[in-house]
Amino acid sequence: MSGLPTIVEILRYLRSNATPHTYEDIISQTSGSQGRVEQALTKLVTSGMVRAKGKLYQYIPTPEAEELCQKLFDLYERVVQKSRLELLLRGILSQSAQRYFFKMDTLREMLEREGFASQEVSQLLKEEIRKGHIRHLKLVFVTKLPFSAPIYVPLAYISHFGPVRSQEYEALKEYSQIKGLDFIEEDYLQADYPPELAQPGQEYLKKEAGRILEKLREEALLQWYSLRGY
Repeated sequence: MSGLPTIVEILRYLRSNATPHTYEDIISQTSGSQGRVEQALTKLVTSGMVRAKGKLYQYIPTPEAEELCQKLFDLYERVVQKSRLELLLRGILSQSAQRYFFKMDTLREMLEREGFASQEVSQLLKEEIRKGHIRHLKLVFVTKLPFSAPIYVPLAYISHFGPVRSQEYEALKEYSQIKGLDFIEEDYLQADYPPELAQPGQEYLKKEAGRILEKLREEALLQWYSLRGY
């Protein structure tokens, strides 16, 4: 499924190859029903963008048609990309239970590796936080040994968790410097999606991004064992 309207799918297909195409060719290349394909073809032929000759259909690349195609393709590409980004973000964050936190930098890296711009990811995160679907927290780790903050952080492994006043934060930071301890700050996200938003993201992740899901599970498993001291 491309996520595009049938008429846009048909235009993209016909425009990609200037030779005439049969009705059966067009049906096989679009995700819409037969009725939608027929309606779309009727509109395209009436508008003059597509020529019908017998049982063959051919795109007519006039300047007006080319300009309209470019606008349509750009518009729907942005719509589809945002929808895909939402599904991936919700699917990834919903893989862990609500009692877990997910590292923000790891999420950003995963989404940017999938081709999404950093600005797109930041904007969506802001929207999801504003809607109350995600909580943004900053966690502080104080350690004597070299330490890499985990991707997942279960509440059971946080000995002191809760809001910290600025005075307490500064005091802990100063104490860590005096004692030569590593003071590590990391941004984490905690998802609180209702099932109607979480489930589509989880299903999309399973069907369309199995590689991401498998990598996520492997990394989570490694983090789980490291937190347990194995």
